[in-house]
Amino acid sequence: MKQAPDRQSGDAQALYRQGLALHQSGDAAGAVALYGQALAQAPGHFGALHLSGVAAIQRGELAAGVALIRSAIAADSSVAAAHNNLGTGLQRQGEREAALACFRKAVALKRDYADAHGNLLELLDALGL
Repeated sequence: MKQAPDRQSGDAQALYRQGLALHQSGDAAGAVALYGQALAQAPGHFGALHLSGVAAIQRGELAAGVALIRSAIAADSSVAAAHNNLGTGLQRQGEREAALACFRKAVALKRDYADAHGNLLELLDALGL
């Protein structure tokens, strides 16, 4: 009985990797379809949740993107990129204080994360801090 969950997990991971390749090549729609298939097999799949959220934010679907990335962070809160991307979505929604906390968390998790530092500094400047 243990093999089925392992196989499903492996299948979900394979679908996620295929989606990631499409996402990186610019085919966000194809990527989202594969992320969805991965999530159908493994609903808590961090990567599929995270990058589905990123894709949603890229399409301007801010609330959906924020919700997906929050679900990813609930699955694994140790990934700096997820906090940074959540901050981006929140900032675009006008939730600057919440975004600030996300950028700070991303920097705390990965001190040399240039994008998070840039986002943090830009937001601090916009807030006059």
